[in-house]
Amino acid sequence: MEPRLRLINGMMHDNPLLMICPGCGDRLKIENETARSNANYYIAERNIKCNKCGLKIRQYIYILRG
Repeated sequence: MEPRLRLINGMMHDNPLLMICPGCGDRLKIENETARSNANYYIAERNIKCNKCGLKIRQYIYILRG
């Protein structure tokens, strides 16, 4: 995996503010995390779910290649 993709994965995994459910305030569980690259940008995707209320969130981060 490219160093830039590792950095993106680290940013997504280590952000505790994104791990609180906006519906009920309970903690969210990460179901799946992936990072991939395209010709012009990097894409990081994370699927998270609340076990208490069942809310599912799909989060994408796009970073342009510099």
